[in-house]
Amino acid sequence: MATFHRFSDLPRELRDEIWTFVIRAAGPGVHVFRLYNREMDNATGAQDVAFPDYYPMHRLAAPTWNRYFDNVDARCGDKNVSTYLIDGGLWTACKESRTIMEKHFKNLKWNSRRKRDKKGRTENNTSQVLDMPATGYFSDEVPHYFTVFPHRDLFVFQSENLKSILWEDIDIDIPIGSSIKGFQGLNHVALEYDSEWGIQMYEAGYNQGPLPIVRILINLACGLSHVFKIWLIDHNLKRKEDAPAFKENTMWHDTNAYYASDRRFLEVKCDGRSMGLNQEQWQYLQQVADGDYYKSSMWFISRLQGEINLAIDPDDTEAEYACDIGLLGWDRLS
Repeated sequence: MATFHRFSDLPRELRDEIWTFVIRAAGPGVHVFRLYNREMDNATGAQDVAFPDYYPMHRLAAPTWNRYFDNVDARCGDKNVSTYLIDGGLWTACKESRTIMEKHFKNLKWNSRRKRDKKGRTENNTSQVLDMPATGYFSDEVPHYFTVFPHRDLFVFQSENLKSILWEDIDIDIPIGSSIKGFQGLNHVALEYDSEWGIQMYEAGYNQGPLPIVRILINLACGLSHVFKIWLIDHNLKRKEDAPAFKENTMWHDTNAYYASDRRFLEVKCDGRSMGLNQEQWQYLQQVADGDYYKSSMWFISRLQGEINLAIDPDDTEAEYACDIGLLGWDRLS
């Protein structure tokens, strides 16, 4: 990569403009993290998110290379598409770039606000809370800093063993976005869909009780109290090139579009009224099973939501509430 050695000779106003241009665009981002249980999972090689003076059971780490999303450009290698990588390097590039980041994300203002919230003096302004950032770093020989927006961004958790995760403990164990740190919890969480789930759901029928993966997802929906919707990302589901412009919703509870560094993830409606429209606007890149629609991710989500609704029990403190389930396909950035 070429180096512009005379960058410091440019006028300060121009340098600031260049630094600002590097910062991510506005809008909900996408952040991919490895999530593991340090007592039950193999943590070999994990590049953990550092939590000073805190060593919880569940840990966040950088995603491993074998879990990177396939590149949208088949000629290029896979990569970590997380939004936090777009501008994370500016925290340590130089003092000037760090100042620009602090100014852009308003760290001083929000640090003060979170301290007040922890003391119970919460200012419940929804539109402002969306802009509350959290900054952390991956522990390594050279720390890599990153910034996220816990209340509006999408957090994609990659786990080698979903059974080892105690979802009800996530808010306490993961300080980024945690209510114990003055935030209101992570609001948008995603897992990656496995095509085998749809096949298993179809083969199980309606009379064999919830499948293991369905039980896990029900526990997830009931255990994450601060989450508005749990998303399943189907990398095989892409918006058609000739589909009409997607209507984005930026309302806090109803966000339906999230931006990674090279693509955007968009909601795919899975209710009965939307199924026909989906076939006009979305395509499976690889044929689902034997082409049977009832083994698809869309049908899986529809069935799963029904199972979650049945699991809700107002008299059970562990299942008196459950968040909704949604499906995300993807599209290239405009």
